[in-house]
Amino acid sequence: MQLLKSFSFLFLFIIFLNHCGGSSNIDLNQNCEASGDCVITQPPVVGENPPPVMDPNPESACSPEICDGLDNDCDQVIDEDLEFCENGQSLIPPDPVELAPEVDSTVTTTVYSATEFLYTGANAVQTGMDPATIEPKRVAVIRGRVLDVQGEALPGVKITIKDHPEYGQTLSRLDGWFDMVINGGRQWTVVYEREGYLSSMRYTKTTWQDYFILEDVVLLELDSQVSVIDLSSAEIEVASGSLQSDADGERQATLLFKPGTTAEAILPDGSTQALESLSLHATEFTVGENGPQAMPAPLPATSAYTYAVSLDVEEALALGAGHVEFNQAVPFYVENFLGFPTGLKVPLGVLDKQKGA
Repeated sequence: MQLLKSFSFLFLFIIFLNHCGGSSNIDLNQNCEASGDCVITQPPVVGENPPPVMDPNPESACSPEICDGLDNDCDQVIDEDLEFCENGQSLIPPDPVELAPEVDSTVTTTVYSATEFLYTGANAVQTGMDPATIEPKRVAVIRGRVLDVQGEALPGVKITIKDHPEYGQTLSRLDGWFDMVINGGRQWTVVYEREGYLSSMRYTKTTWQDYFILEDVVLLELDSQVSVIDLSSAEIEVASGSLQSDADGERQATLLFKPGTTAEAILPDGSTQALESLSLHATEFTVGENGPQAMPAPLPATSAYTYAVSLDVEEALALGAGHVEFNQAVPFYVENFLGFPTGLKVPLGVLDKQKGA
């Protein structure tokens, strides 16, 4: 551009000896075609840039948007509507196959040396961990896959070890799989979390210098049906989840809030905050064939898989509260879709996420 400006006042005349129609001329507005006919053209304007070359099919260069800091789909917006994309860089870990160093077949490869790349380097799959945390003789690798309720791969799920932040975290990849390096020799509680989904936990026993594959885990989104409860109402307030149906039958979780009911959110530091209204979701885990994989944690040895539901209050979730306490009992009702005998006492259990049991 600077070169063009420096020559903007230089006029260059070129005389062409043309033979259009059998006569010579120096008319710069005429060009000869192959047939010898003269064609009148627009004279060039000295000092102006030549017009840009237009793509006859401008959409031919467009493609689906990917996380690369470019406007791939030609809509004048960069990296729009892409999850886990920041400053043109994908937050989803790469496939370890792409990062694994070549194995030297002339020497013995240890589990430690073969997996060190997972938590070191600029493209580490596992982040937030000091490499010195892993002991070469105790190293172990856990692998697993996360799915959604349709059985499709669910990327971007944060995987951590409960109460052990020294191991950092990893994210499930585009195929739903994840890899995490830990020190073996004990049982660990693996935590699965993603915004907008109910969290889950799984236990795994590990030994030294080995690989362990966990069973698939299904994460559920909060039930789409929201019941708004006015605790100041003089009438009974009713909250219910979506109607569920599978091979076992139809059912719908229902709660009844009697007049005079008050609620307090229990915050992480032990303090409380009163709630005047509740926006409540009732999300059932035990629906369909993937119900067992969707359970929030393994069942105790003395329990059987029957029915499980998560009751979540939006106001409490926004405060980071662990649970909500009421001043009086809140009746819960669900149809007897499993056909238990009338009058049978049904055992009830509650998952304590803080204790992981």
